[in-house]
Amino acid sequence: MIFPNPLSHARPRVKTEGLLRRPVTTPDPTLPTVLVLGASGFLGRAISRELHRRGSFNLVLAHRRAAGPSPLDRTNCVQVDLGDKNTLTKAAKGVDWIVHVANYIGTDAAEMERTNVFGTEQVVQAALEADAELLYISTASVYGHGPFRGEEEEILRVGPISLLSHSRAEAERRILAAGGTVLRPNLTYGCGDKWFIPTLVTMMKRLTATVDAGSGLVSVISVELLAWIVAELVSGNGRAIRGMAVNASQPEPVAIRTIVAALERELEFQIPPGNLSLAAALERAGDIGLSPHQVRLLGEDNWFSSAKLWTALSSEPAPAFALTADSRRWYLDYFRKVLHGGEKL
Repeated sequence: MIFPNPLSHARPRVKTEGLLRRPVTTPDPTLPTVLVLGASGFLGRAISRELHRRGSFNLVLAHRRAAGPSPLDRTNCVQVDLGDKNTLTKAAKGVDWIVHVANYIGTDAAEMERTNVFGTEQVVQAALEADAELLYISTASVYGHGPFRGEEEEILRVGPISLLSHSRAEAERRILAAGGTVLRPNLTYGCGDKWFIPTLVTMMKRLTATVDAGSGLVSVISVELLAWIVAELVSGNGRAIRGMAVNASQPEPVAIRTIVAALERELEFQIPPGNLSLAAALERAGDIGLSPHQVRLLGEDNWFSSAKLWTALSSEPAPAFALTADSRRWYLDYFRKVLHGGEKL
């Protein structure tokens, strides 16, 4: 997917040392090399596809599990454990950029520390040894509880509430201390999304209601657009935000009711007849298997200014919320499997 008005800059410096040691496919020594950590995840897959589509990079796609040969040209797959400095250092040798999306997002506190904190320390060390640029995809959840209504980065304070968000904030701190760049998307949707849209659908089905008539405004971004942003930064654009932490969402917020209407139109989602106040929904959060934080994220204003990012890229993105044909098919397949019988949402 091509988004309008990308800047045109010279390619980053090219390093060829260590590239030919990867025997699966032959890299082009005239192109920069990008290592994508977490390449098999929701964000990592989209980023890898966009980088490959551009044809301007050699790619090293890192997976935690054993990786076989890549079917793509100028692309090699490697197995990397963020807890194993040797595998990480070997994968990073000779690369120009490391895009770090190998985040743990579960509930195991020890794994949060191992992957998000200690693992990121290892990534930083590998980047310094390789003299590579660092780009980390974090989350707006590091800001803690809202409501948020269009604040810019200079006004917002990092104040994570959960252990998971705290571990992501600690990862950010390490990246920024090493001169890396951090992107903070809020709610990301598209192929592979198992959190945002599924949680919204689950919340409304279990409440049999929308919250405050879906009036909450939220910052969203499609996974395709987020991947485009990453590719722009790796291409040398957006230099004004190098070494900063910036919000990464589409410029205008979107109302939850607008998202629900799109789900009704595109996925045949049946809008629940009821309506609850946010306070009433929070009282029922435990009964419906959701945390109060999840209900707040999808029930009250949670939108942030991303003006700094879009100014740096000199670009205006696509509409605020729109499912691609691939995303529509992915959600339909996902919900059919989850609902075990193809019943309507």
